[in-house]
Amino acid sequence: MVHPWVTTMVIAFGVLVAIIGVVAYLRMYKNSAWSPVGGKQAASRAAQAVPPEEEAAGTTGNDKM
Repeated sequence: MVHPWVTTMVIAFGVLVAIIGVVAYLRMYKNSAWSPVGGKQAASRAAQAVPPEEEAAGTTGNDKM
């Protein structure tokens, strides 16, 4: 039979690992949710900001260099 202190240490270790995992996940989620880029929504807004006609006209002007 296992000593009670071993069981207590294993449970305490599991709780500690779980808390560290949750804190790490929440920090990662917070960083991605509040990033300046803003994820997919900001990318779609940036793509809509420049119409394709203006983008094509802008690239032909740089070919003369």
